[in-house]
Amino acid sequence: LGDVFVYLLNVMNVYEEFNVPMSAVKSFLTNISGLYLDNPYHNNKHGYDVAHCVYRLVTIAGLNGVFSHLEFFSLLLAAVGHDVGHPGVNNVYLVKAKNELALRHNDRSPLGNMHCSVIYDVLNKEESNVFVGLSDGQWREARKVILAAVLGTDMSHHFEQISKIKLFQE
Repeated sequence: LGDVFVYLLNVMNVYEEFNVPMSAVKSFLTNISGLYLDNPYHNNKHGYDVAHCVYRLVTIAGLNGVFSHLEFFSLLLAAVGHDVGHPGVNNVYLVKAKNELALRHNDRSPLGNMHCSVIYDVLNKEESNVFVGLSDGQWREARKVILAAVLGTDMSHHFEQISKIKLFQE
């Protein structure tokens, strides 16, 4: 599954532009894949599928000329890990059940916050740190993109996001 992702990053020249070791990408993908739970939809195949769809949507729409390379790279990392560790229930259920995730994240996007935490747990491992070659400013920009993208998958924000897109189109 990770081979396509590795290829896409190569096409984007990520390895050279951001001094990303291929071994770090492979370790990141192996770790993220292994942390997806075995459920019928929110599994590692879904993560790779979303990453590929994001790549295609961005390139077909020509947004790769609008996003910086770092934003595009970060968006793909967010996509591949956006549902890592997903237990197969939604945020509303977790909040109503007083689940540990909901309590830990004060009932605000417990799944999205957990996904972000897991992504950064993997990135904080030396062997999986695909951001090792980034400057501090680049690291912060990448983090901003990843957090916004993953937290943006919370359906409670859906209608607000649609309104913003419509306003942008106008």
